[in-house]
Amino acid sequence: MSGSPSPRSSGIPCLNALYGNRQPGASASEQAEVAVANLQIAAEAARVVGTSIVIEGLNGFDNPDYPLTSTRAVLELVLKVNSLGGPAVGIQADTYHMSRMGEEPEESLRLAGEVLGHVQFGDVPGRCEPGQGDLDWLGITETLAEIGYEGWVGLEYVPHGDLETSLLRTRQYLQDVGAPTGPAHPYRGTGTYHS
Repeated sequence: MSGSPSPRSSGIPCLNALYGNRQPGASASEQAEVAVANLQIAAEAARVVGTSIVIEGLNGFDNPDYPLTSTRAVLELVLKVNSLGGPAVGIQADTYHMSRMGEEPEESLRLAGEVLGHVQFGDVPGRCEPGQGDLDWLGITETLAEIGYEGWVGLEYVPHGDLETSLLRTRQYLQDVGAPTGPAHPYRGTGTYHS
């Protein structure tokens, strides 16, 4: 549609392209080959409209048919796609999924490093709002600063109560633990992995 805003004009730095669930009758290698080819096509289409593609690992408890259940598995896929030329893809890191996969979010963020394209915050257990669960939010935000992440941070959690109150409470909590928030926080930008 010619009058629709594009990701570039809307300021959308990246689009999440989920890998897809395991398909009966197809081997893991066949599915991986199709996924890599499709991610190359998606990355080129995203480049044309001024954005980029990120790939997310999901935990196997909530998503038993999804094959990318560790940051290392996502990193291997991203490096494979990026080694073939064309626009680069990145990792979308979700603190909830990383923790449910048995990973320490800080270690996983360091592993993603330069190909970290987007971050989502959700606490555990139950994908609750940051500060309502068990994760170390100061450690997570310090790790993002340490690795030089300059992209956006999204919130993907189940709010306690109404959304507006939850967002205000989350912002206050992150400020209270010393996490940078607000219009001047250092994560503004599009990440560092773009080709």
